[in-house]
Amino acid sequence: LHTTSCCLSSSMETSYHLLSQYIQLFSCWCSHIIVTLILRLMMPVAKLYTAKKCVAITSEGLESFGGLGYIEDSSLPTLYRDAQVLPIWEGTTNILSLDVLRALQKSNGVAIHALVKHTKTRTSVKDRIQHFELQTEANTINTWLETTVGFVSEVMESDPYMMENAARDFAFTLAHIYIGSLLLEKACHTSSSMLDIITIKRWCQKGIPLRSVDHYKSLESERDLHLVMDGYKTTK
Repeated sequence: LHTTSCCLSSSMETSYHLLSQYIQLFSCWCSHIIVTLILRLMMPVAKLYTAKKCVAITSEGLESFGGLGYIEDSSLPTLYRDAQVLPIWEGTTNILSLDVLRALQKSNGVAIHALVKHTKTRTSVKDRIQHFELQTEANTINTWLETTVGFVSEVMESDPYMMENAARDFAFTLAHIYIGSLLLEKACHTSSSMLDIITIKRWCQKGIPLRSVDHYKSLESERDLHLVMDGYKTTK
């Protein structure tokens, strides 16, 4: 149970960090074009990530109470039902994932580079990172960044429509990377605790959702369609 509770606590904390940083950026969004680009790119990311996490957290929380959690008198079923609306209202997860691509395309790719630059300000503070022995975690986040940017560059050059197949994984990857940089920043702060250091180390062990380019090619997409529609007639 303590392991499950730890995962729930970590999920809530990461969502809190993401939203807090977004609010902080929003308070000065008109001061710099770079901040504006990051806000536009990360707005759908923040919504889709926190909405999905809320559903998962309430579900796991309800289950941890056993039969009591299922009983209406506990109010937990109400929380679980209400949480379901979050990934639906104001844009479902898939729609918001496409909105991330729209923000990327309208900026001609500048938005992703702005995010990379903004994120690297946290992974390049070498003295603090080395002091807290978090160089491995900083390198991991930088590797994630390079992998994601390389993925976007390769796909946009070969087949831009392939990005739609990867839209969902791409959006969650942006969230994962950005949260990682926020956790690293907190762990390197003078007021950080051992809990902050443990959190960033565990976060960097998870890996990003984005897969190789081959996974999102047309052939793989057609195979996905066959898996879903097996036994039913489809029209092109």
